[in-house]
Amino acid sequence: MKYYTFIAATCLLVSWTSICPATPIQKIETLNAPKALGAYSQAISVDLETTKNLIFVCGQVPLNPISGKMIEDDIHSATNQTLDNVEAILKAAGSDWEYVVRVDVFLQDFDRDWAGMNTEYAKRFPNKIFPARQTVGVHMDSDTLVEISCIAIVPKQ
Repeated sequence: MKYYTFIAATCLLVSWTSICPATPIQKIETLNAPKALGAYSQAISVDLETTKNLIFVCGQVPLNPISGKMIEDDIHSATNQTLDNVEAILKAAGSDWEYVVRVDVFLQDFDRDWAGMNTEYAKRFPNKIFPARQTVGVHMDSDTLVEISCIAIVPKQ
């Protein structure tokens, strides 16, 4: 029994880091799981008692809301337009990038576009503490390079 207790204690070594002292978001890292490679965290914990709401932003694509045209020049400009669309929805709900806890990224060509998407994505988080994220390659229309959805908290004011 003591042997199993010791193993459990060593396997649950977790490092907690506050994303921002004013927010109820904690970054969770452990040496007992693969290190996060890229702009994401292994896990994020949210204290829901100190938040106002959660917002679930549905998948956004690089469609310019003013011109109605899809941005398909390159993954950098496509990612930026997609993130601008996500940001507009976050702000409309009373949230922002610092409160994003989960992101899902879908790439038309994972091998070609992952590095460029990750570069532009990382710029949205200047404190360099990133939400939990999954990024996958999927079949999409030929003019859609990227789609991004997220979950964020709406902080109490």
